[in-house]
Amino acid sequence: MKALFRKAILVFLCMMPVLHAGDLLTNKEIVVRFYTAAFIDKNLDAARVYLSDDYIQHNPSVRSGGQAFLEFARGLRTRNPDSKAVIKRVIAENDLVVLHILSKPKLDGPEMAIVDIFRVENGKVIEHWDVKQEVPTIESINGNGFL
Repeated sequence: MKALFRKAILVFLCMMPVLHAGDLLTNKEIVVRFYTAAFIDKNLDAARVYLSDDYIQHNPSVRSGGQAFLEFARGLRTRNPDSKAVIKRVIAENDLVVLHILSKPKLDGPEMAIVDIFRVENGKVIEHWDVKQEVPTIESINGNGFL
């Protein structure tokens, strides 16, 4: 009887649908992988996996749409091949994920503090807002770092 039960469980498990990697990822993981691929590794093919075709952009300098984002990111990479970015913090709640980024867009330019807010829907990045500020070069009077 136990052997029959084990066999039935094994058959059942074998009939279950195969899960894809994206099925197991949290919204936080999706956004971190998307951002890392697009802006740290500069691998837009890898970033595309996490990007919705219906991507909504709230930055007024960038068009909406997945393809428009890829064109924008490709242009950034071409103009600033030595740009650097570091994810300092990740905060997630429901479908929203916030990244706090230290970015050096140009070798001869200032460092930037960026807060990127992403909305995830059905395992894809679907919407984006951002706020950017130049990292101050003055010494902090409170002794705390800017980032």
